[in-house]
Amino acid sequence: MFEDLMKSLSSLVIASVLLLSAIHAQAQATRTWVSGVGDDANPGSRTAPCKTFAGTISKTAPGGVINVLDPGGFGAVTITKSITLDAGGQLGSILVSGTSGIIISAATTDTVVLRGLDFQGLGTSLCGIKVITAGTVLIENCEINGFTTGVSVLTDAHVIIRNCVIRNNTATADSANGSAGVLVNSANADVQVLGTTINDNAAGVSVAGGSDLWMGQSFVIDNAGVGVKSKGSSRTISMQNNHLIGNSPNGTFDKLIDPQ
Repeated sequence: MFEDLMKSLSSLVIASVLLLSAIHAQAQATRTWVSGVGDDANPGSRTAPCKTFAGTISKTAPGGVINVLDPGGFGAVTITKSITLDAGGQLGSILVSGTSGIIISAATTDTVVLRGLDFQGLGTSLCGIKVITAGTVLIENCEINGFTTGVSVLTDAHVIIRNCVIRNNTATADSANGSAGVLVNSANADVQVLGTTINDNAAGVSVAGGSDLWMGQSFVIDNAGVGVKSKGSSRTISMQNNHLIGNSPNGTFDKLIDPQ
């Protein structure tokens, strides 16, 4: 009798766990929304948007999209799965003080897309975007201003920075790889900087640990420290049409290639 009761209870617990998992999965939408007048108690639908990225991400399925419905500041967030944050032409601001804007700590098979976002660190914050673990990260049409480091890549991920402005990230100039517009410190990261302006930072681009950084059609201008720098076996590779102007010093690319 006791054994039968225990088996029944065990079956009930398993059934409850499966039911709760199913309910949670159904609650996550593939497309959610944030609004300057939203509420994180909302489900994140277009008619009932959330207030912050952090409040919306738990309601968004892996591989889903968080859209910005109207202008607003949507706060810092840690990303742990494949997802897209898309401002879609609206002002999607991440305003922080004393911390990082977005931390990516996802699986090595995950893809994260950040599009059209405005990062403001008020001169006191850490990283605009800090990539700790990920598979692929696309940073597109973003502005990153007022942090210690604009984009920090600390893992062997494929990172594409395209059509961005990274400026005024001005902690101590490239002290032990401590600050730069774009900082890469990993053994085998593959980073591409395309059509991007990196200006008035403590340093422009700094690469260490053995990784490669490829740059094309970009401007590295008026940074207080070195414009482009690699350490050890790391390489900075120019795909032509890059401009190093007014840095201290400008530095040089390790390799020049013809993109054709």
